[in-house]
Amino acid sequence: MVMTDFVDIQGVGAKQVVLRGDGSQLRPLGVFFPWSDDSCTCGMGGVQAEVLVDFSFADEPTYDEMIDGVTFQGGDVQVYAETELHDLDGRVSNCIFDMLHNPFEGYGAPTFGVLMVHVFLGPCRPTRAGWRATWTSA
Repeated sequence: MVMTDFVDIQGVGAKQVVLRGDGSQLRPLGVFFPWSDDSCTCGMGGVQAEVLVDFSFADEPTYDEMIDGVTFQGGDVQVYAETELHDLDGRVSNCIFDMLHNPFEGYGAPTFGVLMVHVFLGPCRPTRAGWRATWTSA
C-alpha cells in the first residue's frame, strides 16, 4: 500500500484489521537495505522486497499522512520510508507489528518492522573500520 499526500487510513482496531504480506507483491523500485555487499555502495539499493505500507511518496510538507489501528503481518518490510531530496512526515499509531514467523498461516517473519532510510548515493572512501560515505566538493 502506497501512502500518498492527504490520505489517511484508519482501521476499526488492530485486532480486527490485518495487513498481511505473503511475498507476492514486491515494491517495483526495490528497497534500500542498510547493509553493504563489501563494495563501495554503503548499502544495497534496489533489492526486491515486499513492503506493506510505503510512505516514500507522501512528501507534502504541510500534512502528516497517518495509518492507525491495524496489525502488520509478514512482508519483508512492514512500514517503509525512503528519501534523498526532501523530508517525509507520517504517523503510525495504535498498530501492532507482528514479527513472528508463521508458515502455517502463509507468511514469514519480516526483515524490518519499520525501515526509514535517507539514501545518500555519493562516493565512499575506505577507513580502518570499513567503507564510509563522505561528501566531496568540486
